[in-house]
Amino acid sequence: MHPRSFLSLRALGVLACAFVAAPAAVSQSVPADTAPVASDGVVKLPVFDVTTSGDVGYLSRNAESATRLNVPLSDIPQNVVVFNAEFLEDIMAQDITDVALYDPSINAYNENDNFTMRGFGGTAATAAGGNYFNGFPQATALGSQTLVNTGRIEVLKGPNAVLYGSGAFGGTINRISKKPLPHEYNRLDFLVDSEGYLTAKADSSAPLPGRRLGYRLNMLWADGDDVRNNPKSAFVVAPTISWEITDNTLLIVEYTHQREERVGNWEFPIANGDPLHLRVNDGTVRDVDIRRFLGESDDNRKVTRNIVYADLRHEFSRNLIFRAMFNMESKDQLTDETLVDGTQLVITDTTAYVPRAYRENDQWDDGWRLRTEMVAKFNTWGLKHQLLGGFGWEKQKTRRHRLQTAANNGPDFLPDRYQPADIFDHVPGPITNLPPMTVTLDDFTDTKTPSLYVSDLASVLDERLFFQAGFRYVETERELANYRTGARSSGSEGSTTHSLGFVYHLTADKQWSVYANNNTTYVPNFTVNPDGSQLDSMTGDQYEGGLKFSHGDRFNVLLCYFDIRQSNVPAPDPNRDDYQTTIDGLHSKGLEVNFNWNPSGEWSVFGGYAYTHSINTQTGERHYRSPLHAVSMFGRYSIRRGVLKGLSFNAGAIWRSYTLPQMATTRPEPIWDVPEYIRFDAGIGYKFNVGGMSWQVTAKVKNIDDRINYLATYNVRVQVDDPRVWILGLNTEF
Repeated sequence: MHPRSFLSLRALGVLACAFVAAPAAVSQSVPADTAPVASDGVVKLPVFDVTTSGDVGYLSRNAESATRLNVPLSDIPQNVVVFNAEFLEDIMAQDITDVALYDPSINAYNENDNFTMRGFGGTAATAAGGNYFNGFPQATALGSQTLVNTGRIEVLKGPNAVLYGSGAFGGTINRISKKPLPHEYNRLDFLVDSEGYLTAKADSSAPLPGRRLGYRLNMLWADGDDVRNNPKSAFVVAPTISWEITDNTLLIVEYTHQREERVGNWEFPIANGDPLHLRVNDGTVRDVDIRRFLGESDDNRKVTRNIVYADLRHEFSRNLIFRAMFNMESKDQLTDETLVDGTQLVITDTTAYVPRAYRENDQWDDGWRLRTEMVAKFNTWGLKHQLLGGFGWEKQKTRRHRLQTAANNGPDFLPDRYQPADIFDHVPGPITNLPPMTVTLDDFTDTKTPSLYVSDLASVLDERLFFQAGFRYVETERELANYRTGARSSGSEGSTTHSLGFVYHLTADKQWSVYANNNTTYVPNFTVNPDGSQLDSMTGDQYEGGLKFSHGDRFNVLLCYFDIRQSNVPAPDPNRDDYQTTIDGLHSKGLEVNFNWNPSGEWSVFGGYAYTHSINTQTGERHYRSPLHAVSMFGRYSIRRGVLKGLSFNAGAIWRSYTLPQMATTRPEPIWDVPEYIRFDAGIGYKFNVGGMSWQVTAKVKNIDDRINYLATYNVRVQVDDPRVWILGLNTEF
């Protein structure tokens, strides 16, 4: 394997060279340019950051992901769902999937942070997720991003290419990190589940002497078995330093080290559209344990991720602010495991075998990402502007190398191939007599993406009417080297995307509002035909409109309609051999309702409904893994007085209507209706004070009725979600 190239310090030089010009003119009506001084000396420049002080229960008033500014949700011409810190704590979230499924437009694909949203995957492929951390994209493939240093999660519906770059046809999930607090804060959490999986977490923050510096440290340690009795462990350390260099200059530096080891949740082979039964060749119909693990006890996936994030802000005045952000990510995936090939199935007179191979897979991703921006607030012709303009630069390197054995794909048990597993009675054990392996994958990809963008949120009529307009121009350069074949290719492409929208508040108190937007996105097509022609970028075009209602801290609801069309999807050219052309892709449209409700100081309810009709425009058929109807709800009741003060109850429900599986041609199996996804969760907690410290005991059961729910589904194989799990927790704050 070729030696790994380490992150170069030359990438940091771009930070010094990048420059964004300020607006040329500012109206005389701009307020005086005295910069605000933070009262605590640690957290300041609220134009960017949303804090929890405005949250009531699960109801949040502001979001930062849609405009990269701290803006009221009522003024944003888009459906934005916020999962705040209180919600994350109450559902005892361990990964993004725990959170994302409470948005009814999102459906989980597997345990690797991959989702479908509004009938699309996070990018053009169904198996990819539009996952971001502090506004920067994160490497996908194996592994789940930690939530231990996540303060809130914001979900932006539909394309968001102006601020977030390529892909994300259905939406963007942005994790926002915890920041240092202006006061001392310490918290410890201890969790254990019904499989014996132990988790310990720590969260500590305080201002440092002189009050110009503040820190926050989050840590996690976990070890035990997963729900399939396979070993699982995790370790995270995430320190953050906040430095108020001057009254007008703030620097935040974060580092996240995450290490995760687990065993993959492989798809299980099925026949005749029935995952729970199989007819063998003698005519007997046998029951199938779809949750049986068909790998071996030595299987292991180790994922290590290191992230550096720096955020420099300087206020020239109240109305002119500079911001530079840098993100560096290094992700290593080391896989030594049995590859269960559920696309194949060998049925005999009495049983059935699934072919398997063994693989050693090594993949690393190095990413450098930079943004420099200017934010200007000014007035022109009665319009109040919040203008953000910037320069972005990204460089991504991916190196993949795989060794793999041959598999027994027929009824003969050839000794020089990895042995299959009996799907009815396989018991995992140590791997012995490993056959020889050959290189099946060996390549390297280098991608560079400079871009220029501008976004303006302007208001008029005493802030009753808001206009949003944004544009982005990006150039993408990619070099690909296939070391197995010796083939090399390169390509470049320029794309322009836009975002347009408005919000009109029907009432002066902003209780009732209407909004609409038109947003676009793209994914570069680097396919080159034999004549040298390159395909145009894949594009997505969304129209969305809706109605918002907000009644203070008690209730808010959003009702919207969306229509997204995908174009320039690569496909074989029917008129020329070995050529590719572009066709129209998916067309997804639907209705969404999202609400937050605080009936009283004791009650908090969060929920929504989504109707999504996603079709393949070439066939007219519904798109796979996209339910027509979906409902998600979660509620909590807390007793705040009397002898039961401190006791709380919560419950969650997630329902997705039936879906269609993805079609595979490896076996002639029929398309079948994937059953509804139904999951009920419930929890109880009790808060009390002892010795000047606040304590809480919690208990939760996930998937109460132990229902079999499906994630990735094909006509030939399925992946199963987790069975019922109990979780006990103890936490203290001081």
